[in-house]
Amino acid sequence: MLPVSGVDEGTLRHRLDGPGGARHVVRQDGHLRRLRRFRAGGALRTRDRGVVYFAILNHNVPIEVARKRQDAFVRALLASQHTDAWPYQRDEAPAFTRAEVVRARP
Repeated sequence: MLPVSGVDEGTLRHRLDGPGGARHVVRQDGHLRRLRRFRAGGALRTRDRGVVYFAILNHNVPIEVARKRQDAFVRALLASQHTDAWPYQRDEAPAFTRAEVVRARP
C-alpha cells in the first residue's frame, strides 16, 4: 500500500496536493540519513499508457534538497502525462480492524 498524494497522512499530505497532483500520485519516500541516501517510488494512472511506475534515488544531498528534487521530477512527470486521479476513498478505520483469521487445514 502506498499513500495517496494530498489525502493520506505522511510526507505527501501537503506535497503535491495542488490541482493535478492531489490523488494523482501514489508514492512512498524513505531515507537513510546516516548515509545521506534518499529514495522515492510510486505510480501514476495515465489515460494513454496505463499505470506508469517510477523510482527516484538521491545520494549525498541534504534531505530537503532531495525532497525538492523528487517533487520537481514528479511534477514534470505529471505535466507530461494525461493523468487521472486514483479511485480512492480514505478509510479512517485502522487496517487491523479489517483483518481476519484464516486457519490452515491440516
